[in-house]
Amino acid sequence: MITTDMIQQRVKEFLFAHEIKKCADQQDLLIEQNRDAYRKDGEIVPLCLLFNGVKHWHTECAPKSDPLLASLPIKAAHIDIEMDFESHLNLVQQLRRDMKQIEQVFTLALEPYDGLDPDVKQFIRDVLPECLVPAFPVFQNLERQRPPGFTLDTASYGYLNWTRWVEKMEFYAATRVIYGD
Repeated sequence: MITTDMIQQRVKEFLFAHEIKKCADQQDLLIEQNRDAYRKDGEIVPLCLLFNGVKHWHTECAPKSDPLLASLPIKAAHIDIEMDFESHLNLVQQLRRDMKQIEQVFTLALEPYDGLDPDVKQFIRDVLPECLVPAFPVFQNLERQRPPGFTLDTASYGYLNWTRWVEKMEFYAATRVIYGD
């Protein structure tokens, strides 16, 4: 049986895996630049920085498994990278908002799905916008019989949200194609 959670998880992986990795790589780069900026000042700091009271660790560091690492003094973001790090965090925050919104519109669109429909593949295929069909190879050979998001009342707020967020889904699907899986 295909569950709505399985569909949601696959949509997230398909649309956002590349963006999440890109954000992690960008954060690592900024943390390395932070360390290098402090080195120029003659200080040694771990691959971590403090920004707005929150510790941000490099992906290669695991402070929970290394008590010595966790006990090192953490420096605030160096003035040379402060603005870049703030911009980075704004992008991460936007990505999180987009992920949450897309999850919410899919929850609305999939709400009528009970998993027992004998034509479950066709139901899911028809709910999906075209940009997400490649995420589900099992549905690629099925012809669409109903418009994407057909489960939503076209006069409802949910449908208006759906149409707006389909554009975002298309954007993330396109960046995935452009920049690779």
